[in-house]
Amino acid sequence: MRDARLKSFSILGATALLGVVAFIIYTNLFSQTPVNAEPPTPKQMEEIQNGLQLTAQFSDVELQPGDRLKVEATLKNESGQTLHYNGRCGIPFVISGAAKDGSVHLINNSKAESCQDIYDPNDIEEFRPGEKFTITSAFEPRVRINQSTETDAPEGEYEISLSFQTEEGENLYIKESVMVQGTAPDIISKKDAVSAAKGHAEVKGWLTENEDIGVVEEDHFIADNIWAVMFHTKDFSMDNPGLTGKRLVVHVDSQSGEVVNVFEEG
Repeated sequence: MRDARLKSFSILGATALLGVVAFIIYTNLFSQTPVNAEPPTPKQMEEIQNGLQLTAQFSDVELQPGDRLKVEATLKNESGQTLHYNGRCGIPFVISGAAKDGSVHLINNSKAESCQDIYDPNDIEEFRPGEKFTITSAFEPRVRINQSTETDAPEGEYEISLSFQTEEGENLYIKESVMVQGTAPDIISKKDAVSAAKGHAEVKGWLTENEDIGVVEEDHFIADNIWAVMFHTKDFSMDNPGLTGKRLVVHVDSQSGEVVNVFEEG
């Protein structure tokens, strides 16, 4: 009988010990904060521009994969006079996010309703002194390379732009910088796309041919899986293309880095 009791106690003790070991393993594996996890870096700003007071809260201005930036902004009319805005497509108080050079745009999870932007005097609405508008937007450190495909945003500095337009021209346009780090995009960088374009034989010839006139490198961007890399001669007019000067457009595949098209305008 005594041996049976001892055997029972031994089994219970072993079971308890296994439970303690399992708890310690679980705690170490699942309860600790990941080593590379960084706490959010929030920021608040308040500025007045043309009588329009902007107050904005940014939940995190240093983004890593999996992070989410929420922006809540309030606009108040402090001009002392009634202003007017075109309300056809809603209140023209807009938050957007893009690379500092404008080449890619952060994915905005806020829903935007489609609207045909046609001017109609009946759409003009009042923005009275002391009146406030509040909007929110949410961004991820990801970008779209076409309508259905997205990837990590390239590392670097991005700008969150907040803007509002009035009929009187008393507009607001303010930017706040955010950093994207630790991402692994499935696309080549803009720098590599430009390098691939300049290394193409046809592009090399065009640049050399127009060297004496002078060549201007434009702001490049990505759309439909393609890096659009563009140059124009100094005598080219963007307002009157084809009138004077020449413009070269180079399409570089955003994933393979291959130059797929080269054509001239003007």
